[in-house]
Amino acid sequence: MSDATVESNCVVAANAVVRQGQTIPEGHLAYGIPAETRELSPEQLELIEWSYEEYVELGRKHAAARED
Repeated sequence: MSDATVESNCVVAANAVVRQGQTIPEGHLAYGIPAETRELSPEQLELIEWSYEEYVELGRKHAAARED
């Protein structure tokens, strides 16, 4: 929605509705209608970092394969 802010290292669940002007704080999960939040565990934050790095690498491989 307008003026909503999702800070770093967050996950917004499928079908969650972040309200107008709502801020999802860093390191939180947003879920529900309207969105509620809860803090992510250190293990979940590590998984986000791993997933990010994995997707970047897969993107590089895909781009390289298209160049061949």
